[in-house]
Parts: sequence; structure tokens; C-alpha cells
Amino acid sequence: MPALKRKQSSVNLLPTDEGDSSLKARIIRWLLGTFRFLVITVELVVIVGFLSRFFLDSQNSDLTDNINEKKALIQSYLPFEKDFKRTQKRIELLNNYAYTSTPLGDFVSQITRNIPTDVQITRINKTGEEITITIVAKDEQAIVAFASRIQKESLLQNVSVLSVESVQNSSLIQANLKTELPKTQTNEEQPS
Repeated sequence: MPALKRKQSSVNLLPTDEGDSSLKARIIRWLLGTFRFLVITVELVVIVGFLSRFFLDSQNSDLTDNINEKKALIQSYLPFEKDFKRTQKRIELLNNYAYTSTPLGDFVSQITRNIPTDVQITRINKTGEEITITIVAKDEQAIVAFASRIQKESLLQNVSVLSVESVQNSSLIQANLKTELPKTQTNEEQPS
């Protein structure tokens, strides 16, 4: 007996012509087309980002090398810079001292020209606006005479005796005198 012929069923996955004009088919086609463009755009962005990474990495490496070179150069100048700043501070202090006050040599010369024969100066110490003078004399009259003489000088003011004491194992007397310096010069009086 011959086999019964069955009707072959066909499977067609392609849409029929009548489905192309429906609203649902048009929305699906639009979505698929839009998503294709989106996927292509994203892929292009990823490819450009991947390729630009090599360029940016080389630039980053060059910049890092450049920064390290300049950093090493700056660090090599650091000792010179510290020495230069230290010297500038010293010069500034010297200028302030030299141009804002009378030189210490003038004070010393005024003090030494008034020394009686029986008085010896052992120390002169300047602290701020004060000068402390340590002297050794044979008697107290010589100390008083020396103090009254330097009181008359123009650069020394308010001479006072701080202490009087005898020197060990000697007949001499040691005295400490203090005098104030006149006010410093103003900036207008500084030499240019």
C-alpha cells in the first residue's frame, strides 16, 4: 500500500506583505534601525577611545618624563637657593643695622677718648639700644669720673652704674655701666 501522502507544511519566517504596512511592523522596523545606528555609534566611540588611549598614554609618559626632569633640575638648585636666601637675610640685617643706627665704632671712640688713666675697659657689649661697659679701676672716684665724662657725650644717654664689686685677689674695683643709645635714624636719613 502506498503511503499516504501528507501535505507538506511550509514554515515561512519572513513576514508577509500584508504585515509590512501594519503599525506594529513599522514600529519594530524603526526600533531595529535606530538600535543598529546606536550600536554602530557606540562601537565607533569605543574604537576611537581605544585608539586614542595609545596617543594619550604616550603624551602622559612624555609629560611625566618632562616633569621628572624639571623636578630634578629644581632640586639641584635647592642648596644654592637656600644659601642665596640665607645671604639675603644677612645682607638685610646688615643694611638695617648699617643704615638705621649709628655705627658701634662711633660709640666706642666716644667711650675710649674719655677713659681716665686709672681705668681699664674689659668689655663693651651692645644689646639692642643699650651698651653695657665693664671697667676695672683703682678706686671708686675713677669710676664716677669716667661715668660723668661719658654722660656728656652726644651719642650716649642716661649713663648709670649697674654694679660695683671688688676683683678677687686684687685691689682693683670692677664696675658695670649701662648707657642708652639715641633713637635710630629714620628712613629719610638713610643714604641711597
